[in-house]
Amino acid sequence: MTKNGPAGTKVAFTNVQELADFMTASNQHLIDAMRDLSEEAWHKPVETPLGSSTPLEALGRLMYHTGIHAGQISQIQKSFHTKEKEFTH
Repeated sequence: MTKNGPAGTKVAFTNVQELADFMTASNQHLIDAMRDLSEEAWHKPVETPLGSSTPLEALGRLMYHTGIHAGQISQIQKSFHTKEKEFTH
């Protein structure tokens, strides 16, 4: 993929199975990394492109970010089903 996401690129992500497999592998990678991290390391600041952050803070941001996207997907699905009902009724 890209360092900062697909914005500004001409890449089309159309293979749903490939994306699902990528997400599954990414999730497993994150779980493995969390299991390997010591209790002390969770609270130790690390320099990142976004500035200094502990892994615990980064995980909190990841959860928040994921929640935002879940809400966006929910709105898209709701909108789609509403429009679908308009065409079928």
